[in-house]
Amino acid sequence: CFVGGDLSAKYKLARPIVPPAMVADIVEYANETVSCKDGLCVDVGCGPGQSTELFCPHFMKVVGTDISKTQIEIARAACTAKNVSFEVANAESLPFNDGTVALVSTVNALHWFGGDAFFPEVRRILVDGGVFCPSLFRLRAVAEPGLEDCLEEFRYQEFEGYLTAQHDFWTYGYEKTEVPFSDVRKKDYVVNEMTTLSAVLACVRTWSFVIRMEEKEPERAKQALERLETRIRSKLGKPGEDDPEVQVAYRASYILCRK
Repeated sequence: CFVGGDLSAKYKLARPIVPPAMVADIVEYANETVSCKDGLCVDVGCGPGQSTELFCPHFMKVVGTDISKTQIEIARAACTAKNVSFEVANAESLPFNDGTVALVSTVNALHWFGGDAFFPEVRRILVDGGVFCPSLFRLRAVAEPGLEDCLEEFRYQEFEGYLTAQHDFWTYGYEKTEVPFSDVRKKDYVVNEMTTLSAVLACVRTWSFVIRMEEKEPERAKQALERLETRIRSKLGKPGEDDPEVQVAYRASYILCRK
């Protein structure tokens, strides 16, 4: 929903990348009814292409689409795989013929689409037995003693007036999401990893409600981010480190289903 060049670059650098195990699970499910190695994968709402290239080893061709021309330009510039391309396109009007796509993937984007128009469009372009996989992979918590709830409290205490219904997905994943397809399997799990405090803060700054406040109330947003950084630093107990390591929890939520 945000398409500026600066934000596109931030997404590319700061957002967590879908883990290989998740991609492998999606491909394994798809191969039950289609031949991925002979098929086309479409990554809708691909942004600057972090997730798109992950599918390249498994499919004959991969196409990433996004409504933002800026995002697509960044994706094209960074692309190294030979079997991937990127196109500017609206999620509700995709530039593919009927029954030609083996897998439609969308990472961290479904909640911004119009489901009433998007789901029929997915069905239109999928081959029989083709797979639809909406997924979320997001920074969920700081997994350090005394900091487990700091990101959730940051969201609801500092940004309450900027949260929308779409942000419920951060908390609930796809638990409440219904999709009009068959053989539905919902997956949800947490992956713990080590990162740095600067990486945590960079990711937080790409969250849409933070961006909205930075645009409308920059000083308030600056103070909220400073309070978050101070809270994390004080609990980590590493006063001599400019950029201390911190353990975080990423949450993966995705739906596997087919036409």
